[in-house]
Amino acid sequence: MIIEKESVIQFARHWEATPFRWGGRDRSGLDCVGLALVFYSQMGLLKFWPDPLRGIEAECYYKCPKYRDPLLGILARHFSKAPKFETGDLLIFKGERCEHCGICIDSNCFVHVSAPTEIRTGQVRIEHFNRHWTRNLVNVFRPVVET
Repeated sequence: MIIEKESVIQFARHWEATPFRWGGRDRSGLDCVGLALVFYSQMGLLKFWPDPLRGIEAECYYKCPKYRDPLLGILARHFSKAPKFETGDLLIFKGERCEHCGICIDSNCFVHVSAPTEIRTGQVRIEHFNRHWTRNLVNVFRPVVET
């Protein structure tokens, strides 16, 4: 399946400014994994997703690498590793406490959910690749379409 650039942009614009919320998967708030789950589900690429929060505090689940990084691993199993990113690819970045992910729009930008800082509120945003993001990109995964 080819994901069109316009589809990713429309998705990003629709969700843009949705606030950051640990463990969020709806309009009231999203984190980076939630954004990826919603996007790939809307594209019809994820048919089944176990509720990873069952029995675990959302705050703990998503803040702690012990829980969050395996979730990214589960998500990545629905994808194959790619040598170079293309539109619609899942991008994995290393972070200070745990990994972060975004969705590639093109060779210049991607959509992700920024975490809140002292300077700005966290929200869904389109971000340009800069030195920080390029240096911290650790994996690229392409959706696997089951036939």
